[in-house]
Amino acid sequence: MSAAEQLQNPGFLLAEAHRQLKRAFAARTDELSLSLSQAKALILISKHQGVKQRELADHLEIKPMTMAKLIDQLAEMELVCRKPDPNDRRAHLILLTEKAEPIVIQVKKTTQSFIEEVFQDLSDEENQELVRMLNVVRNRLMSL
Repeated sequence: MSAAEQLQNPGFLLAEAHRQLKRAFAARTDELSLSLSQAKALILISKHQGVKQRELADHLEIKPMTMAKLIDQLAEMELVCRKPDPNDRRAHLILLTEKAEPIVIQVKKTTQSFIEEVFQDLSDEENQELVRMLNVVRNRLMSL
């Protein structure tokens, strides 16, 4: 497939947009001394304080061992702590520390300004249509 043909292929464009989105956002999280995965984990933990480590791994679509390493890194940075799950002695609940709160706020601000920058060339109507179409594709992929 030629480069010109690729630019007409929706699958290629989605994959390339995703790759570029991750690259550009990772550059912004670097300024916070966080990896993209660490930033995503902090946001999810902030929304679900006391989430089980396994559930967090499932939501981030990473392997439990990778999640354990990621939580180890965040714990070493004193941004999260593990607490035993009182209902399951094999499981740990993940909680944000006080030190993480201003970082989470900054990640959220960075995310919001990044999204605004990425989509600034779309009108409100175009943005709504893009969201609608992406949901159609997402739902179809989920049904496969």
